[in-house]
Amino acid sequence: MVSTSAMLDYGLVYYTAVMGCLACLPFALVLTGYNVYENRFRILTFALICGVYETVLFYGPQSLRLALIIPLDIVMIKLLFRLPRIFLVIFLYEFITLISQVAGSFVWHYVLGTSTTEFLASPLMRLLFPPSFCIPVTILAYISYRKRWRISLDTSRFKIPAAAILPIVIQVILLGAVINEFFFGSLFDEAARTTEAVIFAMLIAALVSSSFIFWRILRLSEREAAVTAQEILAAEMRKQIDTVRKQRHDFINHVQIMQALLSENRFAELSSLVDAIDKDIHKVL
Repeated sequence: MVSTSAMLDYGLVYYTAVMGCLACLPFALVLTGYNVYENRFRILTFALICGVYETVLFYGPQSLRLALIIPLDIVMIKLLFRLPRIFLVIFLYEFITLISQVAGSFVWHYVLGTSTTEFLASPLMRLLFPPSFCIPVTILAYISYRKRWRISLDTSRFKIPAAAILPIVIQVILLGAVINEFFFGSLFDEAARTTEAVIFAMLIAALVSSSFIFWRILRLSEREAAVTAQEILAAEMRKQIDTVRKQRHDFINHVQIMQALLSENRFAELSSLVDAIDKDIHKVL
């Protein structure tokens, strides 16, 4: 039989996971141009399911936990949402989740001086932990919605190959595994705090740099897609102009023939020509 303390412990883990999903996934959807309100039930369903497997995996090795959670997130988001540009949504969700939770953990461990043992032993701290990173993320999501922030202005015009996102996703997994080992896989002592803080800062800087490069790739891809679209439009316009020119040439020929027939009083042939032109016009329409 599960004890009351164990049930409380699992409940707090589940609560943290659900709150994180409800804050980070809407932000990712907003940044990719999707309507959060229309997808609210999918977001809630994903959060409730995500909370279950995150709770089950929480007490395993942190590197294994993160390596399993991200593939499960990918499968669940693809099954529930079935949206275009889903890889971009997944990447942003994992990135926002990692950065926000690590930022919250950084504050609790380094600013407030809370050790892993103290944190896990205090239900109050664990209850207050999700709001510490969910509220800032929610505020940013609202601002991005109001300001119409987008990771790319019009990602619908081009496809982002999985190969372009895969390297940075792997980097997120590896960095997340290392950082999670820092925060949840070991006990902290004062002598190690400075070293861990430096390593943490370097890892975050590397991830931010990679993300900036990826963002620039998106921008360049967007511009290339815009140029390609303009070239296609120009080709279609040239085709239409050629069609109009041909029709104008045919029309002038018909008028000249009609004038000649009319001047020679060949009304029967003129009537046949008019009927033929009328049939051709109806075929085009």
